[in-house]
Amino acid sequence: MAPLALFDVVVAVTAAQLIGLALYSRHNVVRRLAHGAVNVDASGIGRANIALRCGWIVAMLAEVHWLNRAFDRSIGRVAICMALIALGLRVLAMVRLGSRWTLPTIVKPGEAAETGGIYAVVRHPNWLGVMIEIAAVPMIHGAWMTALAFGVLEAILLSGRRAVEESALAGAQVARADLHSPETERHVAIVGAGAAGLAAAKALLDANVAITVFERRQDIGGLWHADSGSGVARNTHLVSPKSAQAFSDQPMPDAFPTYPRHDLVLSYLQDYAESCGLRDHVQCGRALESARRNAGGWQLHFADGTQGRFSHLIVASGHHDTPRMPDLNGPFAGRILHSKDYTGPETVAGKRVLVIGAGQSAMDVLCDAAAVAKAVYHSTRRGFICTPRFFMGHPTEAMMESPPPLIGALLARLPLTSMFRMIALMSETVLRVSGATNAKLGIPPYTIDDSPPPPTMDQRVYTFYAIGDIIHRGPVAALDDGHVAFADGNRDAIDLIVCSTGYRADFPFLDPKHQPTDPERKSALRRQIFHRDEPTLFFVGLIHPIGAHWRVFEWQAQLIATYLTASKARRTAFDLLSKGGYRLDRDSSSKDVLMVNKLAYRRVLKAERRGLVHD
Repeated sequence: MAPLALFDVVVAVTAAQLIGLALYSRHNVVRRLAHGAVNVDASGIGRANIALRCGWIVAMLAEVHWLNRAFDRSIGRVAICMALIALGLRVLAMVRLGSRWTLPTIVKPGEAAETGGIYAVVRHPNWLGVMIEIAAVPMIHGAWMTALAFGVLEAILLSGRRAVEESALAGAQVARADLHSPETERHVAIVGAGAAGLAAAKALLDANVAITVFERRQDIGGLWHADSGSGVARNTHLVSPKSAQAFSDQPMPDAFPTYPRHDLVLSYLQDYAESCGLRDHVQCGRALESARRNAGGWQLHFADGTQGRFSHLIVASGHHDTPRMPDLNGPFAGRILHSKDYTGPETVAGKRVLVIGAGQSAMDVLCDAAAVAKAVYHSTRRGFICTPRFFMGHPTEAMMESPPPLIGALLARLPLTSMFRMIALMSETVLRVSGATNAKLGIPPYTIDDSPPPPTMDQRVYTFYAIGDIIHRGPVAALDDGHVAFADGNRDAIDLIVCSTGYRADFPFLDPKHQPTDPERKSALRRQIFHRDEPTLFFVGLIHPIGAHWRVFEWQAQLIATYLTASKARRTAFDLLSKGGYRLDRDSSSKDVLMVNKLAYRRVLKAERRGLVHD
């Protein structure tokens, strides 16, 4: 047989082998997943490797036939021998692994790495065979360019897969120890008795899990207490309508207005705790100073000198404690405060006020200041979105809370930026119907190419812009005693600066390794609930859904309750997906890792609850 014809036959056999291996792998994957194994190859390296091998076949055929590579008998014989060695290594690996041989990385809790047979001699015989095959087969007929290029690419892919596999197997070893250790007594500590803490307490009690809730304030309600530093001002109201905000099992009273004030919200939370039997499990006036993980669980130390030991820890104290302040350059003769310390109109009365930010707290302060301040300036980097409280006679958010099934399915698939654009279009339409536009109001416009900011509720701020009680300014450039210079060239006399610039998620009672973000400020949590490095630590409420929050807290808490009461094997399999960095969340399309599409988030959490329940 002519060398070129022999080469074509070898390539055809290699292609048929790859097809057969892909089918065999698929069969094994289905079987292993059905018996409790977990696919941890979220990186897609297995699929990328198949695509690379297809490109390798096409490339070497093209190089040999189109570039007319010469056949060298000596090199060809050596290459054929090497290809046979590669085939032998792969066959030995497949025989040893049996049904565990898969292209993606599939790990079963409690499963140890293979160390017998060929694996006693070579750590990765299958991968070594692949590398030899990729280099040897093209060289049968002199396709050295293909051998070199695809050898390098395959080496890069396999190094990535090695990291995935070693991390997964390390998790499996932890799972192996966990599966053979006795269950310890389960008692869960919940930090915070605000909306998130109450949701967590209710879900765990419903699941018959022992809990104790610790609240630093003297009563239940969290940040809805209008005390110093709570962030709740005299005129603070619910942003969402009561029908959307209330917990799913207890509507707010009919006597409440559509958007209740903070004192009514506080009374609702306290009534909810009473009616659900939660108050007996809450210890108020217990400020947590430190929570340390040890062999026996979580050791908690409180400001009053007492201690407690618990098997699990749920952090539900929110993320509105540590203000994020902007960098303001230069001396300032007036006062600078964060919106967290703003208490009401008396703070701004008679003053020349600058409000920095475009979030909900900024809009609330602006509306207060416009009525009582001497002058009000509003500094933002770009335009902002304020949605109407009512649309076509109904609360705007209530219309999106329970959309028809088809519309809900479509909304759940929208990236956040697309959802923001949809809300922006609706809000701008309402604004234009009233005869106003951003340009007429002196607010920077944003185009369809811009990434829209998260929307805020209540379009009253537009009215104050229209009558000149609020004046827009660009970003702050510098402070100069009693004046503020802006990037847009304006310079104004200012007495008080209110920074509505958000908060940092910071929990000083936790060790740095247990913080919800890593040193690069990236989320260390899966689904913003499960800590990837500590399976007994959970967070509820550390999330920013678009719209009402409390039912999202319920969904998070219910998933935790399901996890804690699931079989040990299923919990361990679930933990494998939460470890390391090989399973990344893709819930958020926003730069803010806390922000999610609520409908999509609920679908994900419901699916994971189903996966934790016995079939």
